[in-house]
Amino acid sequence: MPTLANYVVIKDDFITLLAGNVQNFTFDAPAVDGTVGTILFFRVSPNVNAGLELTINGTVVFTVPSFNVDGGRSLHEIVPSGLVQPAGNMLTVTNTGAASLTCSAITLFFQT
Repeated sequence: MPTLANYVVIKDDFITLLAGNVQNFTFDAPAVDGTVGTILFFRVSPNVNAGLELTINGTVVFTVPSFNVDGGRSLHEIVPSGLVQPAGNMLTVTNTGAASLTCSAITLFFQT
């Protein structure tokens, strides 16, 4: 059975979060197949002691309490099936640590 894939860019440019800051992003995932997981890709450039938590529709999908090194890296996380809906999704990016961090290229890949 053929499977089609799609993606949505949630936030392409850079966002900088100071310690304790939160940013919310709404996005749609048209025709997402809710029976399989999705993959959230993103780039993060933290300072030492920054922390990062990502939630989709109120469910935590990624967390690092405190980064122990500076520098950029590309990360991805598998999001459980049934969490992403075809429309009206909310991604929350929270800096849970004590230093600033920058995120960019937040993209969700999904099957249709």
